[in-house]
Amino acid sequence: MFKITHKIIINTGLKVQDTSAIQRLLLLSLFVGLMLLSFQVLKFFIIPVVWAAILAYITWPIYQAILRRFGGRNNLSALTMTSILSIVIGVPFIMAIFMLQHEGRDLYLNLQKQILSGGIVLPDVVKSIPIIGPELSKMVMHLNTHPSDLALTIRSWMQGHVGFGKVVLGEISRNVFKLTLAILTLFFFYRDGSYILDQVRSALNKVIGYRVHSYLHSIGETTRAVVYGVGLTALAQAILA
Repeated sequence: MFKITHKIIINTGLKVQDTSAIQRLLLLSLFVGLMLLSFQVLKFFIIPVVWAAILAYITWPIYQAILRRFGGRNNLSALTMTSILSIVIGVPFIMAIFMLQHEGRDLYLNLQKQILSGGIVLPDVVKSIPIIGPELSKMVMHLNTHPSDLALTIRSWMQGHVGFGKVVLGEISRNVFKLTLAILTLFFFYRDGSYILDQVRSALNKVIGYRVHSYLHSIGETTRAVVYGVGLTALAQAILA
């Protein structure tokens, strides 16, 4: 009797263990599935949020000065700082678009005028290039003799690459959306940045320990140095160009 009871208890325990293992496996599968689905939904927002966090961190001293200027009013200070960055980033971007449109139109009109007048002339340096120079000279001579052929070629090429133009416009629209989302996120990082940072430190402190403060300081200094270095390098190249 004791052996039978002992076997029943063992079998019951094994069944409970099997059920518990299946439940843990199902919970793990559900968690992984939810994480994957969340990533698929949020992957378009990750890059703008990261850029907003970087911009908020490197401009945080300026925001603190504005916050003191406005007497500690978070919403007004965050809105002012976000507006300043929007002007700094958006105005050059809009100016570049208009300049590119203007220069592209002038280039197209000048090329069209030269082609139709048969006035395309290759520089002597290009003509003297072995193998390539003679071929280019023949092509230019043909264009000057039959300028309408180039127009037909360009027209047929443009008709065949309409889809590529749609892809380019879609990519530009996507980047504009990311920039807008980053600026909107930037406002909330300015307004609630101190609270968010305290929560991150508290969570990481439970996982890593007291060393989290030195790690966050090192990450912040490295990020600031990289962003400043890239910005100063681009500024120097623009001045030298």
